[in-house]
Amino acid sequence: MATIREIREAINTKLDKWEADATALEAQLSLTKEKASERLETYKQRFSGALEQLKGEIDKSQQLVGEKKQQLKTQLDHLQVQLALGKAEAREAYEVQKGKIQEGIASLKTGAEQQFGEVSETVKKEYVAAEDALEAELEALGVQFELEKTKLQGGYEEKKKELTDKISKFKTDLEEKRQKAGEKFSTFEGEFSTGLEQIKKAFSSLFS
Repeated sequence: MATIREIREAINTKLDKWEADATALEAQLSLTKEKASERLETYKQRFSGALEQLKGEIDKSQQLVGEKKQQLKTQLDHLQVQLALGKAEAREAYEVQKGKIQEGIASLKTGAEQQFGEVSETVKKEYVAAEDALEAELEALGVQFELEKTKLQGGYEEKKKELTDKISKFKTDLEEKRQKAGEKFSTFEGEFSTGLEQIKKAFSSLFS
């Protein structure tokens, strides 16, 4: 059974994460702020469901008992509370909510995840995938607050098309590499990390 660390380091997990990052940014180009906020809620609910599955597995754990088990479940409960706070309409509220959710996720990564040994691999994979997707959406929503102003400026549609094409090519390249996942991964890992950074910079140029 793969550990959380092994799942995170797997080639397909990294490919999925890059795709989630690109897709989350791409979605902002075609959504209103309201629809983008609704989209984020879907990913928050997915991650909350993954945490619920984790709690179910932890309940059945023979290794985790007593206070240790309760502390872990309390930590998961606390993060679920942050996920359930609802849509943050204003930028300041979004930043606060984003910070609390990211803090809770970071806390799990640095401690709690080491205690997921008995959790089924299927549940662990969904937990990692849901977390990566949510983090991508949290970051991408920040773009939306800037896009609302940028859409009123001249040349926006042209820039939008260029950026959409760039993201489409990035995702196509990802899929091609997924078919050859075992080939020279260390080489194209840097390539895709750089490609994603270029997309993010292209977004920033929309606001300048």
